[in-house]
Amino acid sequence: MKRNLSFFAVILLSFQLLVLPAENVLAETESTNSSSIVSSEQGSTGFSQPSESTTTPSEMMSSTESTDTSTTESSNLENEIPTESTESTTTTSTPEEPVKEVKAQSEEIKTPNIKYQTHIQDIGWQGEKSNGEISGTSGQAKRIEGIKIKVADTDSNGGIEYKTHVEDYGWQNFVANGEMSGTSGQAKRLEAIQMKLTGEFASKYDIYYRVHVEDFGWLDWASNGKDAGTCGFALRLEAIQISLVKKGEKAPGPTTLPSIDNNALAISYQSHIQDIGWQAAKKNGELSGTSGQAKRLEGLKVKIETSTISGGVQYKTHVEDYGWQNYVANGALSGTTGKGKRLEALQVRLTGDLSRYFDVYYRGHVEDFGWLGWTKNDGVSGSSGYGFRLEAIEMRLVKKGAPAPGLSSSYKKAPADIQNYYMQAPGRVMFKTSANYYNNADLTSVGNPISAGTVLNVQGRVMTKNGYPVLKTAYGYITANKRTVGATAAGEKTLMNVPYYNQNQMGYWNGCEEFSLYMALSYLGATRGQNIHQVTNAVPRVPAWGNPADGFNGNPTDTSGYHTIFPRAFTPYAKRYAPNSRDISGSSTAAFKTELLKGNPVVVWGTSGPIAAPRIGGYYYGALKVLNLHVWLVTGFDGNSFHVTDPVYGKFWVSEGQVATSYSPNRMAVAIDK
Repeated sequence: MKRNLSFFAVILLSFQLLVLPAENVLAETESTNSSSIVSSEQGSTGFSQPSESTTTPSEMMSSTESTDTSTTESSNLENEIPTESTESTTTTSTPEEPVKEVKAQSEEIKTPNIKYQTHIQDIGWQGEKSNGEISGTSGQAKRIEGIKIKVADTDSNGGIEYKTHVEDYGWQNFVANGEMSGTSGQAKRLEAIQMKLTGEFASKYDIYYRVHVEDFGWLDWASNGKDAGTCGFALRLEAIQISLVKKGEKAPGPTTLPSIDNNALAISYQSHIQDIGWQAAKKNGELSGTSGQAKRLEGLKVKIETSTISGGVQYKTHVEDYGWQNYVANGALSGTTGKGKRLEALQVRLTGDLSRYFDVYYRGHVEDFGWLGWTKNDGVSGSSGYGFRLEAIEMRLVKKGAPAPGLSSSYKKAPADIQNYYMQAPGRVMFKTSANYYNNADLTSVGNPISAGTVLNVQGRVMTKNGYPVLKTAYGYITANKRTVGATAAGEKTLMNVPYYNQNQMGYWNGCEEFSLYMALSYLGATRGQNIHQVTNAVPRVPAWGNPADGFNGNPTDTSGYHTIFPRAFTPYAKRYAPNSRDISGSSTAAFKTELLKGNPVVVWGTSGPIAAPRIGGYYYGALKVLNLHVWLVTGFDGNSFHVTDPVYGKFWVSEGQVATSYSPNRMAVAIDK
């Protein structure tokens, strides 16, 4: 019975082939043999044409019979006769309406292939890479200088365009489909790249790419025309990966940080200043605050501007009376406003990816200390234990590994014994013990000695690098240690404990100039290891009748005669031992006091007696001839009295008026200064 049914089915199908329109016949045939439709690429007309493999009715009958033999008993005839629903899915056409092109559902679109090639320093064009492979080098510090990119194996219309940022040239124009972007033979590094798909291709795929950058390493993936690389760092691209991804599918990896623009990245900081209020924000190393105005910072706001990198900035301040506050972030206030409280120190740190790629450097200008050294990444800048105000700050972002400010002492913590020092400078101090002047504020260059009992006016206080206070005077720096100096209301005075040598007792009857010098040198520690005889005999000499302006005329051991040496020849003699000695002839006795406070004994051409009124006996080599001429050393003063150390008459106090009278005929004097 099954054969009879199959036979009738074939007869019916044959009838349809004869009477139905051609397009329905082809559609029915397609339901039996899926290979009967040929794409328009295989025919030259707008109609669908049967191919050479189109099944004939007789072949269909044979095929049907073959199928019938494999059909089970439960087969239904309707299954072998096209139904109305089958007809509704067929493609219809008339000679006036061409058939639309249809591809078989089983045919797959070709997977495109992205290919790229880089020109590398010292290597040239590297072999072609594709689909996410690495092109370039790693660990060789070689720059990419040029690149070619193309799309292959695609049936879609469109392609790829790309451009590069080149050393010295900047961004080049877009090129496409295998053309070179960059340079060759010019040794110019690529620093960044953009690429994008075009045409139909761009609607189906995304183009992803990432680069390996000098110092940074691999950045994240960029896509569809975005920057990959760096700007403003002068860093080379060393390698690249490129990958095509179907629309809607995941990126090959992270996309957070594909590029870094140093020109756009900025740290912004704003200070609230005593008597001024909020100053305008400063950026990237600019000074925020004041200098030379003694104004405290009271509040601070910090933020990161125009960053393509995730993360931010946190900061905290040490506030007068309150101590360290908690961290705040990204533009919030740290410190106070309207309370008159000084900031004393601060800490700053980066967060997120910013902290991976950058360091934050900062330094503070502190009362009395001035600019402290740079610190970074949560280091402390400022002071504590002194009560000193923070007056200004500077901040800057520096890429890790890039040249940066040198780190140095950025934080001053008061020493444990700071209470033993004057933090507020007294107006005047008296030395309790002998000490020294210093030529610098750090007390490392020792100056002249200072005798116990000396009283000095104080000009102010400065700080050493070690964090101790130092007092500044008109004559040098002195310690602020309360065990060495004490505040006093007494007038300025000094008394030098000068070693004493008597010229007559040692047989130098005319050696008052030389002995006065030697006593001064001994006090200053400037004899250069020579004894009094060596120094005395080293005096420059001229004949007994010679000009004393050229040297000592005679011999210091002479027992009679008028023998001396004037300051013009004496000063170079003194400088052999005390190089800063100077001729102060013509000065008033007030200048003696200044020299004495500096720690310099003064050799004076006066009179004997001691300090008797001068007796004049005419002229002597252009000067008045003082018949009772005698030279002695001024070694101290107190008010209107001078202390004299005389190589014949010993040590004694005498009025300033007597000294002035004795000194008056020729007003000759030399300050001995080592």
